[in-house]
Amino acid sequence: MITEDPLTFITLSPIVVGLTLLILPQIAPTSASDYIKKISRPLSMSLAIAILGITTMLFLGQIGSIDWLNIGQGSYVFQSEPVSVLEPIGVRWVVGVDALSFPMVWLTALLIPISMLVEWDAKKGHLFFPLILIMEGALLGVFIVLDLFVFYVFWELTLIPMFFLILVWG
Repeated sequence: MITEDPLTFITLSPIVVGLTLLILPQIAPTSASDYIKKISRPLSMSLAIAILGITTMLFLGQIGSIDWLNIGQGSYVFQSEPVSVLEPIGVRWVVGVDALSFPMVWLTALLIPISMLVEWDAKKGHLFFPLILIMEGALLGVFIVLDLFVFYVFWELTLIPMFFLILVWG
């Protein structure tokens, strides 16, 4: 099931929370909007640290069983059951990590909280932190998804928050 998979959780939760933190202040009343802007930093950091914790526990739980010198194609440490997304064109949601992508997932999960900590006092932080979360989810999706079409979607999704991050914060 797609909701029971930790790889799906660490991929989709930053995107959902980031989009929610970007959209809710626009549609909420002023007092609620101010509150959402106020909690966006600690909420984003908490989610990023939780994702780091999940990936660390997954990594430490499997590090002994990975044959680092014999990395073969198709030998995944974790792999979910495929779930059909667009049946007519054969798009499936299937996630997995192998010995090459697993360290990349962990490094991405490590660098996001560090980058949030470095820019903790960023101007317009209520926009910066949700964009970083969306970028984290997209980057994790690039390393985790096994379907080429979904990989391409996540690859292109990284460009949207990156554009705004470079535009506003340089």
